[in-house]
Amino acid sequence: MINFKNSRLRIVQISCENKMAELKSELKLKYFELDRANMLNEENINMYQKSLTENEKLQKKIEVRSKEYLVIYFFSFNEYFFFKDYSK
Repeated sequence: MINFKNSRLRIVQISCENKMAELKSELKLKYFELDRANMLNEENINMYQKSLTENEKLQKKIEVRSKEYLVIYFFSFNEYFFFKDYSK
């Protein structure tokens, strides 16, 4: 009877050890996946910040170009009326 209990206890111990090894392996994989996700998230944040900076630069360029366009337009408009022959 004691032999039976010892062998049964040993089976339970082995089963627990196997389950622990399986869980440790799963945990190791989850940590790897988490590190990978964090790394991708940081990369996305950096790309987002760069795109915001680039967007601001482009907005400023658009603003400058719009002002330049308006100046050219009004000068050409004024020149048209200035040089227009009204004698006809």
